[in-house]
Amino acid sequence: MKFLPLGTASDAVERKRLIELALRGAPAAAGSTIITAPAGYGKTTLLVQIRDELQPLGFRSAWLNCTADHVQPAAFLVDLAASFQRVGMFPSMSEFGLSDIVSSISGCGPVSIFIDEYECASSDETDNFLELFIRMLPPNCKLFVATRELPKISLSKLLVDARTRLLKANELQFNPAETRLLMADMGDMDQYGGLLEQCDGWPVILQLLRLEGQPLQKTGIPPIAGQHRASIFNYIAEQVLAQQEQELQEFLLQISILSDVDVASACAVTQNETSERVLRAALNLSPIVTTLSEAPLSLRLHPLFRDFLRQELAVRIPSAPNALHERAAVHFAAVHDLHRAVHHASLSGQNDLTVKILEDAGGTLLVISEGIAAAGAFLATLPANVVTAQTKLRQLRVMQQAMEGTSADWLGDFERLDYLCGATHAASADDTYVFLTDLIRAIRNCSETRYAVLSAPWAELAKLREKCLALRYEEPRYLGICLPAEQILLCDYGSVSLAERRTQELQALFETEHYAPNTVWITNHLSFIAVTKGQSRDAEHYSRVVLERLADAGEMRNTFMRRHCTAILGQSFFEQNMVDVALAHFDAVPRQIAYSLLSTQVYAICTRARCLFLGGEIDQALSDLDDDYQYALEEALPHMSVIAPAVGAELRLAAGDRSGCEQLIRSAKLDAVLDQHRTWFVRPWLETESLVRLFSRYWLRTDEADRAYNLAHEFAVRALQSGRLLMGAGGFLDAAAAALAAGHRGRAEAAIDLAVKQVEGSGAVRLFLDAHEDVQALLEEKLQNERGHEIFSFLSARVAQDADRGGLARLLSPREQEVMAELCLGHPTKLAARHLNLSYETVRHHLKRIYTKLHVHTRQQAVEAWNRQADTP
Repeated sequence: MKFLPLGTASDAVERKRLIELALRGAPAAAGSTIITAPAGYGKTTLLVQIRDELQPLGFRSAWLNCTADHVQPAAFLVDLAASFQRVGMFPSMSEFGLSDIVSSISGCGPVSIFIDEYECASSDETDNFLELFIRMLPPNCKLFVATRELPKISLSKLLVDARTRLLKANELQFNPAETRLLMADMGDMDQYGGLLEQCDGWPVILQLLRLEGQPLQKTGIPPIAGQHRASIFNYIAEQVLAQQEQELQEFLLQISILSDVDVASACAVTQNETSERVLRAALNLSPIVTTLSEAPLSLRLHPLFRDFLRQELAVRIPSAPNALHERAAVHFAAVHDLHRAVHHASLSGQNDLTVKILEDAGGTLLVISEGIAAAGAFLATLPANVVTAQTKLRQLRVMQQAMEGTSADWLGDFERLDYLCGATHAASADDTYVFLTDLIRAIRNCSETRYAVLSAPWAELAKLREKCLALRYEEPRYLGICLPAEQILLCDYGSVSLAERRTQELQALFETEHYAPNTVWITNHLSFIAVTKGQSRDAEHYSRVVLERLADAGEMRNTFMRRHCTAILGQSFFEQNMVDVALAHFDAVPRQIAYSLLSTQVYAICTRARCLFLGGEIDQALSDLDDDYQYALEEALPHMSVIAPAVGAELRLAAGDRSGCEQLIRSAKLDAVLDQHRTWFVRPWLETESLVRLFSRYWLRTDEADRAYNLAHEFAVRALQSGRLLMGAGGFLDAAAAALAAGHRGRAEAAIDLAVKQVEGSGAVRLFLDAHEDVQALLEEKLQNERGHEIFSFLSARVAQDADRGGLARLLSPREQEVMAELCLGHPTKLAARHLNLSYETVRHHLKRIYTKLHVHTRQQAVEAWNRQADTP
C-alpha cells in the first residue's frame, strides 16, 4: 500500500476551493505544495481530489505513503523511485540518485507526485532531501506533500523563491457552506445537540457525524444521546492524544479545565515551572491548539478536543478535576480575574472557597465594579441557603436585586438585615457592614415609591456622601453606590444642574476605575435628566441607547432600568404629540408595580391616562386613575396617593365634570396638600406639578384668575430655577391663561414668550396643544410670521385630519393605519417595525388595538375587513 492512496474521495465533498489553492495559490509559479494539518483534516482526501482533477488534463501521477523507514533518506529515495517505476516514468537501475529521477521524469510530459503522511519520514536528513527535491523539480512536474507537522526546511526561502506554496489547517477546515453541503442528507440538524458548532469545521469529525447519522436517517430512529460524541472521542484518543509524548499528554489533560491557557495559569494548575516550553510544544497540534497571543503566550484548545480531555481526565483520575479547579480559582482570584475565579471555585465543589473569593473581592460592592448581571451570576453559583447564611453575600443579593428590579422580595430581606444591623450596631458591629446597610437604605428611600419619605432626605444623604468622599481613594465603589441614589433624589426633588454634575462625577468615577459593566447607568441618568429638563428628543435618544445596550449585554432581566427607560420613551413621545406611540410604551409597563421610581409610576399611570383621555377613552382613563389612587392608599404610597387623584380631578374638570373634580379634591384633601408644596424643593416636583396644574385650572373656572396666575407663575419661576424647562413652560402657559382671563394681555404675551423659549428645539409640542384655547389663539397670532416654527405647524394641524375618511379608517389612528398598510403588504411584524422605525413590542401593541377596533382575531381577517371598506364607495 506504499504506492496507492489509503482512501478514496468517492463519498467526500469536493473541495474545489482547496484544489484551486493547491494548484494556483500564491506564489503562482510554485511547482510544489505543502499541506500541513493535524489528523482528521482531510489531507489524504484532498490529495486524491487533486489527482483526479489533474488526470483529465493528461497528468501522469505517482503516489508514495511514507513510513518510519523513510527517516533514512536512502530508503526514501528507493521508494520514491519505485513510485515512479510503477507508472513507467523511471527505469529500473542498480544505482541512481535524485538527479537521475529528476532527469527521467522531466521527459515524461505533465507529471504529478503525491507524498502522503510525510511526518512519518521527517528527519534532518530526509527533510534536507525533500528541500533539494523541491528545488530540483522540473517545470513539467507538480509535487504535493501532506504532513501533520511541517518539515525542517527553509520554508520562508522556498516561499520567497516561489518554489513552494503552503496550505495550513485553518484553510482545510470546512466553512459553513461546505458543512451544509456535507450534512445536506442528514435532515434535522438539532438532533446533534450543538455538535456541529463545536466541530469548528474539523472535517473528519463532521464526516463521523454524517456516517453515523445515515443509518438512523434511513430507519427514522432518533440518535441516542451522546453516541456521536463517544465515537468522536474515540477517534481523538487514538489519532491525536495517543500520538503525543507522555509529558504533553499529561499536560494537556491538566490544562483542559481552562478555557484559555496562558503561561501563568498553566503553571498554577499543573504546578510545572516549564509550562511555557510544553505550551509551545502543544502548538504543533494547530489548529486543534491555536495561539491567542504571542506576548504573553496564550492558547486555546479546540472545543471538542477540550471536552474529550476533560472526560478522559475524570476517568483516569476522578479526584483530579476538583483539585485542578481549586488551583485555578486561587490563581485567578490572586490576579483579580473574578469571573474565572468564581467559575473554577464553583466547579471545585467548595462553596467556602467561592464565598471567600466573593467576600474578599468586595461583597456588596461587586455590583459597582462587576455590574448587576455579573453579581447575579456570581450568587447563582451558590445555593440560596449558603448566601443567606453569609451576611456580606446576603447584602450583595439585596443590592443586586434592588438594582435589577425583577421583584420586590429584597425589600423584606433588607428589613431583616436592617434589623440585624441595628441590633449588632449597638454591640460595635463591623463599620463597613453598617455603612453599606445605610447606603442600601438610601437607595431604597430614593427609588422605592413605597418607602419614599414625604420630604427629601437631604441631610441623611449629605452625611453618606461626605463619608464616601472621605473613603474615595481607599474604596471608590462606595461613591459608586451613593452617587446614583443622590442623582435620583435630585431629579425628583432638587436641582437638575446639580444632577448633571453628579452624573459627570459618576461617569468620571466609572471611567477612572474602569467599571465598564455599569456605563449604561450613565446613559440612563442622562435620559432621566433629559426628560426632567423637558428635552424630549434627547430623552428618547438616551432611552433607546440604554435599551439597546441592555439587550446587547444580555441584561434583559434588569427590569428596573428597562421599565424606567420604557416609561421615559413613552413620556418623550407624548411630549412630541405621538400619543398612540406613547400609549403603546406605557402599556408595556405594569401600572401597579411593587418596586419602581416615582417617575416610572407617574408616566406609566398618569401620562397614560392623559393618552387615553385624548384618544376619547375618557371613562377608561378616569376609571384607571381611580383604581391607581385606591392602590396607592392601600399600599401607603405617599406620593401616588396625591398625584393620581390630582390628575384624575384635572381630567374630570377638562371633561366638564366640575362637581366630580371638586369631590375628588375634597376626598383626597388636595387643597391642604397644596399648602405644603409652597415650600419649594421639599416635595417631588412631579407631585407639585400635578397639584399646580389642577388648581390653576380649577381656580380659572371658579373666577379666581389672579389666584390661578400667582400659583402658576410662581411655580413656573421655581421650576426654571431648578432646571425643569418643560414644567416651567407648562406653568407659564397656565399663567398666560389666567392673565388673559383677568384681562392682562401683556402678562399673557410675556408668559407665552417664556414658554416658547424654554422648549425651543426640544421637540415638545403637546403642552401647547393642551393649553387653554385663548392661549392657543394668542400663540397662533404671535407666530403668524414664523410659519415654519414647529409649534405653529402643530397648532395649525390640530383639527382632525381624517374628517373625510370613511368607515373603518376613522376608527384607526394614523399610526395604526400605517401598521395596517404593512399588514396589507404581507409584511411580518419585525419587518413592519423596521419600516416604521418602531420597536417590535410597539407594533404588536398596535396590532392588538387594530384587532379590537375591527372586531377580528387574525392578521388575515384584519386585511380582509380593511380591503372591504376600501372597496365600499
